[in-house]
Amino acid sequence: MLSGILPRDYSAWTNVREFVVFNNKLNGTLPSSYSAWTIVDNVRVDNNNITGTLPPQLSAWTKVQYVSLNDNLLSGSLPPEYSAWSQINWWNAAGNLLSGSLPKSYATWTKIHIFYVPVNRLSGPLPREYTSWTGISEFEISRNSISGSLPEEYGSWTNVVKFSVDTNRLSGTLPASYKQWWKLQMILLQTNSLQGTLPAVYGGTELLPSWPFLQQFFAHQNRLNGTLPESYQYWSQLELFYVSENQLNGTLPTEYSRLVKLQELGVHNNTISGTLPTEYSQWTGIQKIYIYLNRLYGSLPAQYGMWGVTLQEFAANDNQFSGTLPASYGAWGFVSLFNIGANSITGSLPYNYSNWLRLQTFNASANRLAGTLPPAYSSWKRLQWFSANANSLAGSLPPEYSSWQKLQLFSIFANSLTGSLPPQYGSWILLTTFKAYVNSLSGTLPVAYSSWIVSNEFSVEANLFTGTLPSLYANWGSTMLWFNVALNSLTGTLPAEYTRLTKLQYLYVSHNSLSGTIPAALLSSTPAQAMLLSFNDFSGTVPSACSATLQMLDLQNNSQLSGVVPQQLFGFVTVCGTQIMCPTGRPYVQAACLPDDFTYFTTTSTADATTISPYTGACTNTPAPSRLRHTPTQSKALPASPRSEGVVPVFFLTCRTTRSCPAWFLLNNCLDS
Repeated sequence: MLSGILPRDYSAWTNVREFVVFNNKLNGTLPSSYSAWTIVDNVRVDNNNITGTLPPQLSAWTKVQYVSLNDNLLSGSLPPEYSAWSQINWWNAAGNLLSGSLPKSYATWTKIHIFYVPVNRLSGPLPREYTSWTGISEFEISRNSISGSLPEEYGSWTNVVKFSVDTNRLSGTLPASYKQWWKLQMILLQTNSLQGTLPAVYGGTELLPSWPFLQQFFAHQNRLNGTLPESYQYWSQLELFYVSENQLNGTLPTEYSRLVKLQELGVHNNTISGTLPTEYSQWTGIQKIYIYLNRLYGSLPAQYGMWGVTLQEFAANDNQFSGTLPASYGAWGFVSLFNIGANSITGSLPYNYSNWLRLQTFNASANRLAGTLPPAYSSWKRLQWFSANANSLAGSLPPEYSSWQKLQLFSIFANSLTGSLPPQYGSWILLTTFKAYVNSLSGTLPVAYSSWIVSNEFSVEANLFTGTLPSLYANWGSTMLWFNVALNSLTGTLPAEYTRLTKLQYLYVSHNSLSGTIPAALLSSTPAQAMLLSFNDFSGTVPSACSATLQMLDLQNNSQLSGVVPQQLFGFVTVCGTQIMCPTGRPYVQAACLPDDFTYFTTTSTADATTISPYTGACTNTPAPSRLRHTPTQSKALPASPRSEGVVPVFFLTCRTTRSCPAWFLLNNCLDS
């Protein structure tokens, strides 16, 4: 492999026709003295570490046909002098640091077939003068900062096969003249600011399709509106179709069932409505379906089971689908992602989905599913994400799921689950998130879960757990961020070992029967933002110091707790119903005593000053009114369907009365019904 700089004395090679040194470790600049190579026709210096600018003197290469300089560190602008390269048919300067605009003078490159300058820092408009490039086959300028509109004049490029202008700053509409690109196979328009409708003329007619060879159409992440043109059914060779993240409306055309070679469909994040055409079952080669975040309704067609083992990913979340989950989908033996969260699906989880042996992501949250969790799903040995929260699932957690040893997220909160937490789940050593709150789970917290050494959230609040807090959970160490066991019937002490949770941000243990003292180091050595310790039986003196990050310290209704509010606290504190001395002379500390009917809703973990301020004022140590135990109802969505959060949709809870949930719970999870 060559290294070092390009020697300037090579300029003496006045008869050189080819200079090929690609895929080496050459550095330095391109010598301007190489302009002496007046008959050179092939130059390849790509995949090196060449720096500096492009020498204008190289315009002397008037016979050059092939120049490849891609994947270097070249900077500066494209020399307009290179317009002298009248024989050039291949130009590749991709993956450099080039800036400035595309020179209009390159209109003289009338023999150009390949023009590549993606992944640079180019700006300015697309020169209309390039209409002279009637032989252009591949044009790629993606991942720059090109602005302006797509020139109508480029309709003359009747030989273009690939047109890639994605990830720029283009605006305006899609030119109708591009219908003349009858050889087009791939068009990439995504991640711009293109407006207007999708031109129906791009489809043509059955007898005379405009783009009969098109295989890939990408126009996602723009500002396109209108409907999906029925004429696109004539793209008989289409394999990939993405128009997601636009402002499209209307329905999914039944006529697209003729796209029998389609492999991937992406229409997500629009406002498309209507039902799913059963005729799409004819897409026998389909691999990925993304229709989420639309307004689709009706049932999931059982006919789609015909897709069989070709289907890999199906995402239909955040729509208005109803009906049951088709058992026929059990034939999708190679599916790796299945997401139907945030719909109105009813019925139970089909037993034969256990055939999905390659499944990695399963999300059925925020629906109306009932029944139990099928133990047969233990066959999902590759599963990484499982979310079935906010449904009406009952029964116990199957211990057989311990086979999910690649699991990272487990979310089944807001259901009607009973029984205990299976200690077998201790085998989930890759687990990061465990959410089982708002159920009727009972028993003790399994010590075996201490093996989750990469876990960052453990939320089991609002259940019926008893026993003590396992001290071995301190093994979660620096990964644990959110620990929530509030609203249970836990006893014993708050383990001093939890000071080893060195990155802990939220500690919620309120509304239990915990006793003993509050470990001093827990307040001072962890970077917690909120600690909710209220409604327990803590005693002794409150620690005199806390972390400067602490914004909410909830201590109220611990009648045997005394001392003084930590001097470092900057935020809110509740001390009513304790013997703690109120803070004085510290205007940056807001003391509050939250009433029973406090109904605060926020997406953050602590109340902001505007919402909690009506309950702040003169600090008092008088007993706060006792609160009723919680009786949370089934979770339900707001009128507008909640959007998904990864594979776990955001959801909202409703309490039977404002008195049935404590303030901290309402503050984070509830809406007044």
